[in-house]
Amino acid sequence: MSKNVNNLQYPRYCRLFTTCPAGQQLYGVECTRVAHYQQPCEKDSQCVDPFNSCLAGTCQCAPGTTRDTVRGFCYAVCPDGMHPRQTCRRLFINDIDMLENAANTDSCPLGYRCVTYGSPYVGHCCRLRCPYGEPDLSQSCDAGASPDSKCRPLTHFCFTVSEPGWKSSLCCPRPCRDPTPLYVNGQCLSIAHRGDPCQIDQQCEGGITMSCTLGTCQCKLGYHENNDDRFPTCTKDCTLEEVASNDRCLARVQLGSRCFSNKQCTQFAECRFGTCQCLCGYKKVKDQLLGVRCSNPDDPLSLSTILDGVGQFFGNRRGN
Repeated sequence: MSKNVNNLQYPRYCRLFTTCPAGQQLYGVECTRVAHYQQPCEKDSQCVDPFNSCLAGTCQCAPGTTRDTVRGFCYAVCPDGMHPRQTCRRLFINDIDMLENAANTDSCPLGYRCVTYGSPYVGHCCRLRCPYGEPDLSQSCDAGASPDSKCRPLTHFCFTVSEPGWKSSLCCPRPCRDPTPLYVNGQCLSIAHRGDPCQIDQQCEGGITMSCTLGTCQCKLGYHENNDDRFPTCTKDCTLEEVASNDRCLARVQLGSRCFSNKQCTQFAECRFGTCQCLCGYKKVKDQLLGVRCSNPDDPLSLSTILDGVGQFFGNRRGN
């Protein structure tokens, strides 16, 4: 039984060789209506030029963009209103060690950051500005930089802009210096800890857990004294199923669960990209005694190794 193959109704985007209907073009693998700048349109997806939107039935530069009339295209301006520099790409996506130690994880020159528009991580370089003053581009925020080239902590600090899987840092000047490094309401003040003299709440480690009461930093209501850190401080009152993180109580969570802080995770685990995961060198194990946890397989004195040895010992004895 013969069939007329030409009469079969294949979807238009499945045909190998297609002549698109009038008013449509082959865009990718599908015939669709396309429109360029100043051409009529019905929806945004028809405007195929970069930074174009369908506005009042015509493809125009999208809100927040500008038209370069000389070169004939629309472009997005940087957050500060300046024209973006060269094209860039973000590097080392999801590389924990690189994010912790490198000052910048994109291809932009020093003093710029890569502004992207989602995945893939390609965009344009926009100038990175300090909260105050001009950056010192001769100083580095890289953890591995030499002491002579590192950002000087007495006069400068590393200002960092970050997103999940990316960051960019700049060595910026401090408005105030030690011994009064805190800049509040136009004056330079000292940083105070619990029991230290103070003038305003912000001196007391930012005024989150403490307040300046009778000229001394004291714990706020709902917080208790804590001497576990470098300085006497105050910690949020939480239940046994919770851990304190600044002014909040966060629930303790198991491996693989969502988290906001390393404190929420079990021993030998950390909060990595919003999930509790084992530290590098540790592996996830499960036993009937302690449940799911992280263990170091190379440590002969670890509890996991001891339990495995005990299990093998009694297993061999039962076999004999």
